[in-house]
Amino acid sequence: MSAERSREWPLTHEEVEAWCRGVQWRVAVTRPDNPHSYALRRNTDPIMFQKIVLHIREHGYQQRWWGSDYTCYRADGHHMWTMGAPLEATILINRKTDAQVGEDERTGKGR
Repeated sequence: MSAERSREWPLTHEEVEAWCRGVQWRVAVTRPDNPHSYALRRNTDPIMFQKIVLHIREHGYQQRWWGSDYTCYRADGHHMWTMGAPLEATILINRKTDAQVGEDERTGKGR
């Protein structure tokens, strides 16, 4: 994605996928019962991070997990979500592989 294009809004799905491939994702070790990873705002371009958060919230779907409702968005073979904090307070984006989401749905895990 060009630097000029990354300043435009709204983002395209392809730009979200490119962002996903370009950021560092960490395995969430504090939730071994809920395998997923996360990207921190402080390790990314903060403007693009906020655009990704807004894209998830504007173009995502509602999903109930572990007793809470989340807005999720599917990109780059993963389902992504935030914890729902106001934009300025959102510090991470979570993601889980399509395969893990399918397994969770099949077994009823997280419901």
